[in-house]
Amino acid sequence: MEYIYNFVIILISYFLGCVPSAVIIVKFFSGKDIRNEGTGNIGAMNSFEVTGKKTAGIAVFLVDALKGATAILLANFISNGNFTMIGIAAVWVVVGHNFNIFLKFKGGKGLATAFGAMLFINPLTIILWGLMWITGYNVIKKDINVGNISATILAPLLLFSSPTELIKLLNIIPIDSIISLKILFIVICVVVLLKHRDNFKDLVTKKLD
Repeated sequence: MEYIYNFVIILISYFLGCVPSAVIIVKFFSGKDIRNEGTGNIGAMNSFEVTGKKTAGIAVFLVDALKGATAILLANFISNGNFTMIGIAAVWVVVGHNFNIFLKFKGGKGLATAFGAMLFINPLTIILWGLMWITGYNVIKKDINVGNISATILAPLLLFSSPTELIKLLNIIPIDSIISLKILFIVICVVVLLKHRDNFKDLVTKKLD
């Protein structure tokens, strides 16, 4: 029976992630197809740049975050608080956003969706990511992609060194094993990093040049 629940949660989470919020919202605000504009990335930042409207970018961020949060809340309800199934939902909703079957497996970079998911699991992960983003942006290079990449790499390391009591204090969903949360955070960060690989290559190339 647990396998059936896992399969249902994967399907629900993946297809929630596939909701093309940026495509819909940018079309509404500007009549443009975001897939053919700007960077082509289906996310909040490109939505703002394509439309020139902060409200469009904010709307995309909020809807994408809501996808992540909804996946967690549904998984929590379906599984009766089983953290393994909740973790599966968190990963697959980000996968759905990043590799959308309806958009030829293209999508966004997963940051807003991951934000929404982790907010309802343990917001300490978001706090640590934010601290590493500020550090990377200001210390390494004042570039948004540098902030994204450095935070996504370093935040899991910071979580591993965080006091167990602090992690437990900020758990929204009861977690039997803190290591499960740490592993989940690493997996989500890897999924996010996969969509930043071109940015990483560009940054390395520019530095070598």
